[in-house]
Amino acid sequence: MFVNTMFVNTANTMKLLPLVAVLLTASSPRASAQTATAVQKPPRLVLVELFTSEGCSSCPPADDVLRRLHNSRVDSRVDANTQGLQIVGLSEHVTYWNRLGWADRFSTSTFTDRQSDYAERFHLSSVYTPQMIVNGEREVLGSDGDAVLKAVRQVAPASSLTIRILSTKIADKKLEVAWQIVGSQPGHMPDIFAALTDDSATTQVRHGENAGHSLTHVSIARSLVQLDVQHDAAAPAAPNTAHLLLPFDETGASSPARHLILFAQEPHSGRVLAVESRAF
Repeated sequence: MFVNTMFVNTANTMKLLPLVAVLLTASSPRASAQTATAVQKPPRLVLVELFTSEGCSSCPPADDVLRRLHNSRVDSRVDANTQGLQIVGLSEHVTYWNRLGWADRFSTSTFTDRQSDYAERFHLSSVYTPQMIVNGEREVLGSDGDAVLKAVRQVAPASSLTIRILSTKIADKKLEVAWQIVGSQPGHMPDIFAALTDDSATTQVRHGENAGHSLTHVSIARSLVQLDVQHDAAAPAAPNTAHLLLPFDETGASSPARHLILFAQEPHSGRVLAVESRAF
């Protein structure tokens, strides 16, 4: 089992903070003020993309690593201006394993093509699974949890760019999203992507390399699209609106919990400049 004491589950952190605040308040007013300031600092979100497949026998350990790291916080050795880093996982299922006995129901050519683009950026001779891409900056073996955490801690300092989800609304089988970019921007507009995810899912695999196994995934990308950006030089932080086609039935009583993940990515280097996530 993969264990690393340097990351702390967000839910557990929220339970412990009140007790820590009480103890520090009792010890000194200065410590209390410092604690209050630290609590107010939001974590910096880091995007970790897992390229995986239900037809790959090497992928379940990587699925498990992502499950343990998704929404968890790690210490930051790079960015001292935030309260650590928080991982936003994104499981992207590729198609090239489907011909070997099991068709992965979550796989699409969109994710296969995206992984191929990363392979060119990192000068790899071929694509492979399981592979993790950390903030668009580094690629590591997806089942190597220590390597993933090391790459997360080594992400480049935070950009001055922030992306915000202002509102979401489901109507006519689409998700209407109002969003904006805040802060200074690089010399050119970054690419803005929107991913719609299922928070979790389990598959009973009947054929292929994982035949007979029950596989559990988290933050499963069901769609990933690049958004059109209406940029007004006079009002650079003006809200944008997008209408995202829902790739699933949003009315079912048993529908899983879902998230919208928006991220800004530098088009040439591939570095992820900002990330925002919201349940819908």
